[in-house]
Amino acid sequence: MNSFTLLIPTYNRPDLLERLLLFLVSQRAPFPIQIHDSSEEATRQVNRSLVRALALNLHYVEYPSDTPPGDKWQRAADGVPTPYAAFCADDDVVFVDAIVASVEFLEANRDYAACHGYYTYYNVNEHGRPVFPPCYVAPSIEGTTIADRVLQQVSRFQALIYAVFRREVLADSLALATQCEMPHYVELAQAVGTVMRGKVKRLERHYYVRNIVTPMSPTRYGNPIVWLSHDPLGVFEHYMKYRELVLTFGAETCEGPLDPQMFDISHAFYFGNAYNAAWFEQLVREEHGSAAVAAVAAARGPDIFGTDPHHSAHHDAFLYDYLQAPDARSQIQLGEKAFQMGDFDAATRAFAGALKQDPYNAEAWCNMGVVFHQVGEMDLALDALDKALELAPGNRDYTMNWAMVALAKGNVNQAIDAFEGLLRRFPNDSEIMARIQAITGRAVSD
Repeated sequence: MNSFTLLIPTYNRPDLLERLLLFLVSQRAPFPIQIHDSSEEATRQVNRSLVRALALNLHYVEYPSDTPPGDKWQRAADGVPTPYAAFCADDDVVFVDAIVASVEFLEANRDYAACHGYYTYYNVNEHGRPVFPPCYVAPSIEGTTIADRVLQQVSRFQALIYAVFRREVLADSLALATQCEMPHYVELAQAVGTVMRGKVKRLERHYYVRNIVTPMSPTRYGNPIVWLSHDPLGVFEHYMKYRELVLTFGAETCEGPLDPQMFDISHAFYFGNAYNAAWFEQLVREEHGSAAVAAVAAARGPDIFGTDPHHSAHHDAFLYDYLQAPDARSQIQLGEKAFQMGDFDAATRAFAGALKQDPYNAEAWCNMGVVFHQVGEMDLALDALDKALELAPGNRDYTMNWAMVALAKGNVNQAIDAFEGLLRRFPNDSEIMARIQAITGRAVSD
């Protein structure tokens, strides 16, 4: 695969770099990989030996140890020799098949600037079990105008820096971002610059796992609400600089200028959505003590320090198992487990994963139909159950589910015909009899 290059910046973390590269070896990464190393000399010696020893298409690039990270990233992006590229941090891992799928998507869709998938964090809980809380899962950015895409990106902001990019978009968006002075606006500018150049696709598949090397905390410049609480003037001084840079970028490199007022309105949503309950509680506790936390909770209610429901324990456990699932059978079992827990999104992903591996699996099609029925998508439910019955004609359970969906859609006669057909084949089946009696109001004798 000579159309894509993976860029790995690294600095004094040889163990983590080795972990990432061995993971890429295990996936038989078919593309060239560039290591951009500004480590101290002792670490570089370790990294050089590692690069020589691995069966990968590796190119090792060295920088002075005092090279600013932004300069290193920009030089890496500017030197990409292929039409597509992506960064991967040395403490993260990326899935090769998702990279390949992203490149294929971009090659087929010229109006998209970048493509990626679902991101999770990696951590280990107090019981020593790996957990994978979701990280970046927001929908694709597919507005037809620049203003639409900027609003979609900043109103539910999630970073784009690790996506697969068209080479020129990656270089240009980084050049924009590195003109910002504060890290907070660097990340924001890189993402906004990307969506100004085109749409961004999020494939419905696992793409990237981020490693939490140190616990995340409400650093002054990391979260805009925390920054605002310390330095409101600084927040908006830097916003105005960022605003001018991005609007100029749009006028010079995109199909048309962006209206400044719409740009500001979009960022009002961004700042409003930056509130993080856990960080807010930690900030109040550190700045004002536990008594202040209790006072705020009493005044505003305990939900002000609520937790994110997406980080639930059962979701972490499900995702860990999902990533380990080797075949369609295992994914079907995981989907059934998620369904029983009421996590219909997770169930849908698992059954879809099973069908990706085995498109002719009637059980997976039936289970997909049951999930669609549960969430009220009746047409999709019937389509899935039709497919299940096409693959397994006459199956009792599949037919029962099909009849229940038909009944929910108001197709009473079709439902009765299906149940009565089953009863002729299973004349002593009390469940079928009960279904017919519930619909018709007449008792069915066995």
